[in-house]
Amino acid sequence: TQPVRMIPTGNLRRRPGRSVSLLLLMFGLSGNAIAGKWTVTPDIDVRETYTDNASLVAVTTEGDFVTQVAPGIHIAGRGARFKGNLDYTANAIFYGRNSTQDRIANYLNANGTLEAIEKIFYVDAYGNVRQTFVSPFAPQPRDVTSSTNNRAETRTYGISPYVRGQVGNAFSYQLRYRYAATTSNSSALPDLYTTDWTGRVASPIRLFGWGLDYDYNTINYKDYSSFVAPRLYSKLYRGTLYFQPDPRLRLSASGGQEEDTYSHV
Repeated sequence: TQPVRMIPTGNLRRRPGRSVSLLLLMFGLSGNAIAGKWTVTPDIDVRETYTDNASLVAVTTEGDFVTQVAPGIHIAGRGARFKGNLDYTANAIFYGRNSTQDRIANYLNANGTLEAIEKIFYVDAYGNVRQTFVSPFAPQPRDVTSSTNNRAETRTYGISPYVRGQVGNAFSYQLRYRYAATTSNSSALPDLYTTDWTGRVASPIRLFGWGLDYDYNTINYKDYSSFVAPRLYSKLYRGTLYFQPDPRLRLSASGGQEEDTYSHV
């Protein structure tokens, strides 16, 4: 039986705080909106494993006992104008012979939608944390207890406020902003930040119809010594005319302008 060791506070760097904070922020925006049915389900899994090669090194086959303690929580609910889900598991991994490899592997999948102003203004938010690999040519063990320098923890979180509605029978509209960030605990992977503005105004399509679209997207990489990329963007303006002489037949013609900097990389 392995003695349980506490991981020093300095090793607890891989916490999905920003992802969870987005959901908690939305929870706090409107108490009346989120009042409803909520379920909170905690769980814990404990596993002891023996391996004859914990570090996946070909030149040595030193055996080791690995203790895995994985507490988790699932939250799901739906209120008057809010719905959300959160699944989080923290895999605390302890090695019998090599305690310097002790670590916490986080897993998170969270999302929520808030109707901030009824039938007009909405906010979506999400967060994900997962274990991935830096190189496709280095070891990629399926079991998270196997130690490898090729493993990295990536965190993706985003928020997207938008307005949408209908102006009588004349036209519908939607304007949406998206912000997303992907970071990791590996210096070999660049941090990635994207923003996206999209807008659409369109009439109902009877015999004729029309639509106007706008899309402006930016991609920013945080510079690393091994990866330097410029700020990338794409922009689109487009108008479309529709002709529908029959419910089974619709014709359209569109025109506009598009530009980007992707080809300059």
